[in-house]
Amino acid sequence: MTAALHALAEALAHVETLRLLDELLDARADRQRRHLEAIEKRAGWAGREVGAGRMTLADAEAAVQRLVERLDDDSPVMLRLVPFDVGVATARRAFRAGLESGQRQLLQLVTR
Repeated sequence: MTAALHALAEALAHVETLRLLDELLDARADRQRRHLEAIEKRAGWAGREVGAGRMTLADAEAAVQRLVERLDDDSPVMLRLVPFDVGVATARRAFRAGLESGQRQLLQLVTR
């Protein structure tokens, strides 16, 4: 009987460990999703500002790069919030769209 109780206790501890691990993974996935949204928003804004001539490309790149390289403060190990290549691809896509929008805004102002 004691061996069976010991095995049951081990199994329950294993299940609890898996539940806690799932919670940690879900929390990290949520932080990653929010961070990708922040990268997209900042890169789009920076693209519009560059396209409209209100920001230099170097300043825009520095602002976006800081976000892409940001570490996950809630992680016990040093990890980026998002994989570098995913962050860069997201930033490029949003920057390009923002740049085109800013250029259209500038063109509208010039042609008035």
